Amino acid sequence: RLPDHDWTVAPRHQLTPSVYAACMMNENNDVGYSGPTYIAVRSAKHDRSDATSHACDFDR
Repeated sequence: RLPDHDWTVAPRHQLTPSVYAACMMNENNDVGYSGPTYIAVRSAKHDRSDATSHACDFDR
């Protein structure tokens, strides 16, 4: 099974960042360049980074 991220995972990495951005549409249904952003940082030593952990971020 392949991991769901594409950055290098090394034994000494301690933090795993995840950045989420929302594309907002204006009244003309055009996609804008600004919107809410959420950044999650997990301990690579104690937490996992997979589809389930990313799905939990959307509930925060």
